[in-house]
Amino acid sequence: MATRTVFQASDLANRRRDFIDAGRAGEAVLRDTDGFALIMEPLYDRDTREAILSAALSVIRVESAMERSDVRASELPYPWLLSLDQEKRDLCLREFRDALSLASFTESIEPFRKCVGNWISAAQEFVDTVAARRLMAIPGLMDELEANDADPSRLRRRDRSQAPRV
Repeated sequence: MATRTVFQASDLANRRRDFIDAGRAGEAVLRDTDGFALIMEPLYDRDTREAILSAALSVIRVESAMERSDVRASELPYPWLLSLDQEKRDLCLREFRDALSLASFTESIEPFRKCVGNWISAAQEFVDTVAARRLMAIPGLMDELEANDADPSRLRRRDRSQAPRV
């Protein structure tokens, strides 16, 4: 938790440097005579809290939407979750919650971003595996590939090196 230092509006005239230094060090509260208060804090701290809050709300939206049987991908902040079976989806959401807890504790969104990136890669692998199984189940496909001297392992694969950021 940031250190909070309270200043009166009249302090700005003589102690403005103290006010700025307190804001840099944690949190400076400027209280006016009518009780109205403003907070000065490092922008990075504010942006980090907003990112963690936004991620937490996204997870809540996913969990709420997944309770319905008619959920559509367009309703989800992470539509690729629909490509996972229920067991993997539950595991993913548990890991999301754990990553959010770690993000809050460390005051960094990076644990959550890393978790989402890992799950995006896993979902892509899962979809590729399922698609490959479906292709292999098509009668005569393997014979046709062999007849045309095609190597099924050279089928186009997506580049996973650039996982999208949350």
